[in-house]
Amino acid sequence: AEKMRLEQLQRQSRKLQERGWQPRWFRKEKGKDAYEYIGGYWEAREQGKWEGFSDIFGQTISENSID
Repeated sequence: AEKMRLEQLQRQSRKLQERGWQPRWFRKEKGKDAYEYIGGYWEAREQGKWEGFSDIFGQTISENSID
């Protein structure tokens, strides 16, 4: 059961990436294979504001899940 759950999370992650998912706190540097930090992580962490974030540990089902 756990293996199937993790595989489903991987499929959902791939679908998001195929749809043009963008990192929240980084942007790709033009002409490079590198990303630049654009800020915001430490502020969100300090305030404990994690609404709208992907559940990377797969502990809960979010309304943003992809079928």
